[in-house]
Amino acid sequence: MLPFKHLVSAFAFEFCAVLPVVLVVYWVKEYLGGAVWQTKNTLKFNYHPIFMIIAFVFAMGHAIVTFRILPIAHRTKKYIHAGMNILAAIFASIGLAAVIQYHNEQGYPNFYSLHSWIGLGAIAILFLQALGGVSIFQDLIKGASDEVRSNYKHGMLLSVLVW
Repeated sequence: MLPFKHLVSAFAFEFCAVLPVVLVVYWVKEYLGGAVWQTKNTLKFNYHPIFMIIAFVFAMGHAIVTFRILPIAHRTKKYIHAGMNILAAIFASIGLAAVIQYHNEQGYPNFYSLHSWIGLGAIAILFLQALGGVSIFQDLIKGASDEVRSNYKHGMLLSVLVW
């Protein structure tokens, strides 16, 4: 059983991770008319905020918290962390695909705003970190020394803070 302070932290985190997803889905459904993935349908764009909030708040939030709250074996934590980051990359890709397809079908240019360039940078960092993390920490690169892992970890944290 989790200690009380970890239990409270876990419930608070879950509330903060699930609430934005629920609110965005409600907003899209009630105020934007829903989301439909059909050719030439303007509602396709509405998948973008849904998948991005799932990727960057829910999945990545769970990936981060995995190491702090779960009282399980370190190796299991690593696999959960990697899996949640890969899931975040998949959801972010679907959200990006939705907005690109919508723009192409409506004849709008892609990547013309600051929002789009910052988002593209965030997705690039997400993919680079997922690839590097899986390669180095999941032992896909044999012989990755503790020094290499430590340097990568510090670089990863710095890129998150800077971006």
